[in-house]
Amino acid sequence: MVALSPVYGYKSRVCLDVELKEEEIWEIISPECNEPLPTFAKCSCGGDLVAMFAEKEKDFSDCLTICNRINCFNAEIHLGNEMISLSTIFDIK
Repeated sequence: MVALSPVYGYKSRVCLDVELKEEEIWEIISPECNEPLPTFAKCSCGGDLVAMFAEKEKDFSDCLTICNRINCFNAEIHLGNEMISLSTIFDIK
């Protein structure tokens, strides 16, 4: 089990019972139903952006996506027609 930070932009991952190795691609599974999370899109690193939803109804226009590659911290928030990424929050140089 891996815990992700709930603070958007804070790139820490805490490993509870596994060792994370750079470049590995993991299948991210729901702890509630034990099913793989759906893929939203391909990530620029070659992994998948998997979607997480706040509601039981899967609505890809309202979701959080994270990359399933261990050393890629790409994540986005989709709210209706708006996409929020780190580049819109911070001045990344």
